Amino acid sequence: MSLKENIDYMKTELTAQEQFIENFVKAEKIFKKYKMLIFGALVGIVILIIAMFGYDYMDEQKKIKANIAFNEFLIDTNNEKAIATLKDNSKNLYEIAMHIKDENHIPDVAVFKEIAMFQNAVKNGDTKTIDSLLSNNNFLFKDYAVVIKALQAIKADDLKLAEQTIKMLPKDSMSGDLASLLEHYIATKSN
Repeated sequence: MSLKENIDYMKTELTAQEQFIENFVKAEKIFKKYKMLIFGALVGIVILIIAMFGYDYMDEQKKIKANIAFNEFLIDTNNEKAIATLKDNSKNLYEIAMHIKDENHIPDVAVFKEIAMFQNAVKNGDTKTIDSLLSNNNFLFKDYAVVIKALQAIKADDLKLAEQTIKMLPKDSMSGDLASLLEHYIATKSN
């Protein structure tokens, strides 16, 4: 290497180091200017993370207490302490416990309300309620409700409605075999 190349190399090295030091000084000035804001944000993030973990932990503990209380209730349905614990920790389990204790009590849980509505509709032959339940995609017993509606239509000699109702069942339904039997019955009865 010649002396000129060495000097050029040293200049580029010094320039790189100067830029690094200059950037470091700029960052230090920004940090000093916004030091309180940066520390506040970091403390806020730490508090938020602790609060989230605390909430999750407390929620988990409530679920554990409720499950233990529900098991105690199942052993002794007159256990008032378990019922009070359920009432404080899990509204849904409390409602189910009240239904177990008194069968006339319809739990204030969406699934149970739908089941109770469906049972009453079948018992009373209320096709409007069954139709409204069928329009709910999240209804737990949708396939069963379709079959019941088709059977009610067959019983009322409305074979066209029964045939349309059976076609509401998806092809991959567990009630597919029953649906094909009903379709066969409808076809033979209409001839």
